[in-house]
Amino acid sequence: MRNLIALYFPIALFLFCIFLGFFLADSSTPKNDAVSWMTLVVAAAFFPVVVPMAVLERLLKRRSPQPKPQPKLSNPITRRNLPLSLR
Repeated sequence: MRNLIALYFPIALFLFCIFLGFFLADSSTPKNDAVSWMTLVVAAAFFPVVVPMAVLERLLKRRSPQPKPQPKLSNPITRRNLPLSLR
């Protein structure tokens, strides 16, 4: 049991530092919101559950078919470039 705890805390601290880096780099998240900080702490504390779920989510996103971008027309049809008979 001691070995498990000795292994758990360094990994949790390491992941907390990684999550903290992502959190601080994210400009859309308010840094003074208590819920954001609690999410960060919970994610680091429950990493045996959170990390595999995050990896699975990223793998599923990567495998899902991406919509193909529509090609842009080089000369889009506008009222100005229509023949007079079609205006």
